[in-house]
Amino acid sequence: MYGNDYDRGPEEKDFDPREDYLKALDKVYAEEDKRHTAAEKVKAKKFKEKNKGGFILVTSYADEDGNFFSTMEHGEIFRNLDHIVVSNH
Repeated sequence: MYGNDYDRGPEEKDFDPREDYLKALDKVYAEEDKRHTAAEKVKAKKFKEKNKGGFILVTSYADEDGNFFSTMEHGEIFRNLDHIVVSNH
């Protein structure tokens, strides 16, 4: 909080602007996540249709899981294969 309770009137004592800000920010992030997820599903569907009859491998990894997974995410391991990246962030 800012200051002390003596700086604010009784109607302001339960108001925390940081909490309201964080709630609003969470709402914005949730809406953006929905749009991002929908766009990634479209991208994956198009890739699947383009490669119908082919072999599709789905993997999941994150760079914060260690060096190996960081290389998987950022090391262009699949650069010579027709592929897409569906990012969760």
